[in-house]
Amino acid sequence: MGEKHSFQQKGDSAPVEDTGKSKAVAVRSTKFKRPQTLAGETVKLRSSLGNLYVTVNYEEEAGERSIREVFIHLGKGGTQVNALVEALGRIISVALQYNTPLHAIIEQLQWIKTGEGVRQDDGQVVFSVPDAVAYALECVAKKDRRKDKSSAAIYDLCPQCGGALIKVGSCLSCTNCSYSTCY
Repeated sequence: MGEKHSFQQKGDSAPVEDTGKSKAVAVRSTKFKRPQTLAGETVKLRSSLGNLYVTVNYEEEAGERSIREVFIHLGKGGTQVNALVEALGRIISVALQYNTPLHAIIEQLQWIKTGEGVRQDDGQVVFSVPDAVAYALECVAKKDRRKDKSSAAIYDLCPQCGGALIKVGSCLSCTNCSYSTCY
């Protein structure tokens, strides 16, 4: 109560500061200036909530893509979930326009699980809307998807928990739960 705040306006170079106990936070003022047109791709993915459309717009220089904005649409408009999905796209766009590294955004979104995974046409499994958005960003950026951190070869995903199935003898066993194709 009674705390005073000063907020940075667009184009200001002063940091945002709180006169309370928190430290001052410097804000980058190097926002991307959007041109009239940007190239883009829309990726259609299936999720447990319905079809998800992720439109990723980017600049291309010397063969490298710099993703600058993301629009996400899920199912019919007007629902609370649809509003949250749209907000996720806006927040990602703002982060990208202030030069947040794409890999940092992808790392925060991928592997968020809300239940069983949904297999895509290319065999990839996504576990939630944020996980699907991370996958779409990777697809458009042409990055490698989900390298396993263990040395074991992954053959599929567990139908019970979504964990990695590895070959053990002639069986596939889950690395997270007790599921096995031999039982």
